[in-house]
Amino acid sequence: MRSLLNGGFEKKATVRRCFGPTQELRDYQVFCAKALAGIGKLPDTISNRCVPIQLVRRSRDEQVERFRKREAEKVARPICAELEAWSKQADNIETLGDEWLERARGALVKLCCQTEEDDGLGVNLLSAIRSAFNNAKGDKLSTQQLFETLVNQETDSPWATWWEHDLRNGKTRGPAQRLAGLLKPYKIKSRTVRLSDDTTPKGYLRGDFEEAWKRFCPSESP
Repeated sequence: MRSLLNGGFEKKATVRRCFGPTQELRDYQVFCAKALAGIGKLPDTISNRCVPIQLVRRSRDEQVERFRKREAEKVARPICAELEAWSKQADNIETLGDEWLERARGALVKLCCQTEEDDGLGVNLLSAIRSAFNNAKGDKLSTQQLFETLVNQETDSPWATWWEHDLRNGKTRGPAQRLAGLLKPYKIKSRTVRLSDDTTPKGYLRGDFEEAWKRFCPSESP
């Protein structure tokens, strides 16, 4: 199955398979579009031929309409017929020139170059940061304050192993970059914050985490 998927991205690609009771070897054409859904990561040989679409977990207070395949097919059928007819007109295909190729390539690069992080670790970090904000009883934390709180938490999380040595030696650039990478999938970024002592270091706002907390770790109310 993997060789079929790996080979199906280019025209004239074939995969050899046994056919019928005599197990005759035949070459099957496998070039076509395919849609795959799943949990976790695809093998590299498949993922680098894909356009990734990352789904977002539904929060408890979001209502979704029930999907009914019969109704969806009814809506999609005339659209598919029109697209098929349009694609058979050579002049139309030629109009998809350099501008559209560049736009498509740019979209693919952006989608495929997103940093992949371990989901379990990311959720663990979100929960730890929620505890940090709850203990601070405020709506903003500098990056330094957040690191100190995470490192001092008495949990099995790896924050102390990762960052305690660097923090003790005044090195925050590396830890800050790793933290930013872990939070990137949740679209959370650091920003300049004004603290009670009127300083303006880089840090994080509680409000930026609310949506991620609601979707990925809703068991505890902030």
